[in-house]
Amino acid sequence: MAALTGKVAVVTGASSGIGRAIARRFAQEGARVFVADVNVTGGEETATMITEQGGEASFIECDVAVPEQVRAMIDRAAREGGKLTTLVNNAGVGGVGKPLEEIEPDEFRRTIDVNLGGRRARMAPEDADRAHAAREAKAAMQPIGRQAQPDEMAGAAVYLASDDASFCVGSIVVVDGGESILHNIGPYF
Repeated sequence: MAALTGKVAVVTGASSGIGRAIARRFAQEGARVFVADVNVTGGEETATMITEQGGEASFIECDVAVPEQVRAMIDRAAREGGKLTTLVNNAGVGGVGKPLEEIEPDEFRRTIDVNLGGRRARMAPEDADRAHAAREAKAAMQPIGRQAQPDEMAGAAVYLASDDASFCVGSIVVVDGGESILHNIGPYF
């Protein structure tokens, strides 16, 4: 039996990247998946990918920075899927790429609202280029010499959503390629 058979999951920020990888992997492991994102095109693509591979998925448009939309997302998933067993709060936005003193109050509020709620936003091409350069620079500092791939993060999420993790309550699971050991940060240092 697959690790998530009988589970019902909502994955926010699932229109691309890590969220998409988690949603797809959950479905491969037998979960009924609700793909949630503000990006309709990407979210529908993720749900279609899952159903074309034989999984069960539905797309729900949701901006997690808007509490009413989050409630509606959860209500719909519970109504259509039954008992919700898993919520992956993956959605989020990157920083605005400016020194703190240059950040406008609206930019700051949106980042906080989204990241505390968890929505992944679309970036402008120059933001994507800047983010890619930052990831490349950070990869060089990783003990394993690269950044994580979305599927690697999905594997950790599958474990945490499975019955195998039933005794992992309130635990911190660090999936960082060894960075926390290198810098003596994390829950045990």
